Amino acid sequence: MDASLILLMGLDLPCPTSERAAQEAADARLRADLTQLGMGYRVVYGHGEQRIANALNAIKNIASSTYPSSARGNFDSDSGSSTRTAPRLRAWNCEKCSDPECEHRLFTALMGRDTGST
Repeated sequence: MDASLILLMGLDLPCPTSERAAQEAADARLRADLTQLGMGYRVVYGHGEQRIANALNAIKNIASSTYPSSARGNFDSDSGSSTRTAPRLRAWNCEKCSDPECEHRLFTALMGRDTGST
């Protein structure tokens, strides 16, 4: 399985009217190029911390679907806290995992990243 993820910013943030058409054209071109190359992507919307939370949700969803047995429990959120915090990754502990398929996927993903592929 492919664990790569491309996040695109939605066009919901303020933009000067004079630049809006160019921004929309560049966004459409990028999406068309990614689609033509067969590269999936997620579009992240929201303002400030909400945009960050939405990006983390996209990452969590692909991590959980790509590595279903080993990704569970790797995202924590402190929902009981009075101050809202975004989910965060816990330290990965591969030496205790003992799942050869997980290890192979992790190694393959890391090798692909080192060779410049995304």
